[in-house]
Amino acid sequence: MQPETSEDAAKPTGGRRRFLVGAIVVFNIAVVGVLVVLLAQAVTGTDERPLVESVAEPDEEAEAAGSTGAESPTNNAESAITESTTNTTIPGDTAPTNASPTNDTIDTGVDTGVTDASAPDSETPEVAPIDPRPTLAPGAIPGDQTWRVTHQIDRSGLPLLSFTALTLNVFVGAIDEATVTVDGQTTPHLYDPTSGYVTVTTTGSTLVIDAAGATLGDDLGFAVPAPLKDDKDWAWSHGFDDNVDLGPSLDAFEARGWRGSIYLIGSQVSASRDQPWVIDSAAARRRLNNGWSLGGHGWSNACDDFDEPNVTRSMNRIGDIVAGSSRTGYTPIAFAAPCFLAEYHPVVLDMRDRGVTDIAFNESGSNFVQIVDSDAESYWINDRQVVAFDFDNPIGRDPRIEFTDFVELSADIDWIASQATDERHIWYNSLSHGGHETRIASLLTHISDNYGPGGSNEVWVAPADEVYSYLIVRDGAKVSEPVVEQIRGYKHHSLATSPPREPISSHPHNQSKLPSINS
Repeated sequence: MQPETSEDAAKPTGGRRRFLVGAIVVFNIAVVGVLVVLLAQAVTGTDERPLVESVAEPDEEAEAAGSTGAESPTNNAESAITESTTNTTIPGDTAPTNASPTNDTIDTGVDTGVTDASAPDSETPEVAPIDPRPTLAPGAIPGDQTWRVTHQIDRSGLPLLSFTALTLNVFVGAIDEATVTVDGQTTPHLYDPTSGYVTVTTTGSTLVIDAAGATLGDDLGFAVPAPLKDDKDWAWSHGFDDNVDLGPSLDAFEARGWRGSIYLIGSQVSASRDQPWVIDSAAARRRLNNGWSLGGHGWSNACDDFDEPNVTRSMNRIGDIVAGSSRTGYTPIAFAAPCFLAEYHPVVLDMRDRGVTDIAFNESGSNFVQIVDSDAESYWINDRQVVAFDFDNPIGRDPRIEFTDFVELSADIDWIASQATDERHIWYNSLSHGGHETRIASLLTHISDNYGPGGSNEVWVAPADEVYSYLIVRDGAKVSEPVVEQIRGYKHHSLATSPPREPISSHPHNQSKLPSINS
C-alpha cells in the first residue's frame, strides 16, 4: 500500500463526500425554510418581528407612543379616511355613524375662533380630487367626426325633494361645437376648450350630447357630478328669521335675482292679515310663488319649545301656506332652531329618521362654514375651523351681519371665498332678522361685485334647502355609463368592447349618507 500523501489527504473520500453533500442539502433546506417564513409574513401581514431589529412595526410604535403620551407616527389622515369609509351609515341605522370632527352638541353661540381646545394648528389640507378625471392632451385639435354621447340619470332612489337639479361635467375632448338635449329638449350648456368638458345642469333623465369634432376614445363621455350646482366654487345661503320687518331686505335680494329662506314662527302667522310690515300667510305665499323657500322656526319661538308636537305644528302651518300657493309641489324641508338651542337637533333628527316629518335638516350652531366635497375632512387654518358637511349635523348660522363692523365682515367673506377652489368647495350660511336692510344691501353688493355676476362669478346664491337638496341629488342619483355612437353618415360604433370604467353610481360622491325623508 502506498503511503498517503498530503495531496491524497486533501481529497474527500467516499464517506466524506457523502457527508459534505448531506450538509449542503440540510443548509439549503434551512435557507429555503427561512425564506418561506419571511414570504408568508409579508403576504399575510403577521405581527412577527422582522429580522432587522431596528425597524419597529407600526403596532409597536403606537404602543410605545401610548406609554409615553406621544402621538403615534402613523398616518393620522389616512386612518381618519379609513374610519370614515367604514363607519358611515344612513340615518336611522343602528351602526356607528362617522361624525365630522365637531362638537357632540350644537354650539349655542357664534364663535369664529377655535371651538376645540385639542384642535391642531394645521394649514389647509390638500383635498383629493373627486375622481380620476380625464384631461385634454396638450395641442389636441378637433377631428372630422361627430359622436353622440348619451347618459341616463336615475333619481328614483332619492327622498321627496323640491329641488332635483344635477350638474354633470362630461368629457368630450377637443371639439368644434356641442349640441345638448335633455329629454328631447335643447338645453343650455357650457363647453370649456381648455379642459374638454361640457357642463350641463338638468332636472331631466336622458342627457344627449352631440360633439362635433370629438375623437373616439375610452374617456369620451366620462361624466362626474359637479360638487355644487353649475360647477360653482362655493355657495351662500341666507335665512330671515321671524315674521316682521323683512320686506325691504327680501326686495334687495330679488333685485339681484337671488333668493333665500324665510323661517316663520307658526303661531304668529295670521291666515287673514296682509300688512307690509309682517309676513303672514298672504305675504309668505307671494314670496313662495316668487322663488323663496319657507321653513319652520318653532311654534312660539320659545327657547324651551323643542318638543315634537310644537315642531309639527309649526311645519303644518307652513304646509297650509304652500297648499294655497302656485308651488303646490314644494316640500318644506328646513327648520331653524329658536335661540340656536342644541336640544332641538336630536328631536328633529329623530322625527326625520322615523319618517314622521318632511324636515331634512336643522339650522343651528356656529359651524356656518362647511366643506361639502364628499371625500373631504374638516380642517383648521388660522385658528378657524372649516367643518366637513354631514347630513346628520346641523347647518351653522352666522348672524354677524346684524352687529359686526362691515369692514370686518366683508374681510371674513373674502376669507371664506379664498377657501374655495376648483377642488375644494365651501357652503357658507348666514341669517338676519328684520330691520337690517342697509347692511343686507351692502353685503349683497360686496358678494355680487366680487364673486357674483359683477366679479369672478364663482358663487352660487340659493336658499339653504336648495343647496342641501343638491347635495342629496349629487350623492344619490345614479348616472349610467355613456352610450357612444357615431352619427351624421358614419357607421354606428359602441364602446361596449372598451375597457370597463368605474360606474358613476360608485364614485365617492354617492357614498355619503342620505337622510330618509318621509314621502
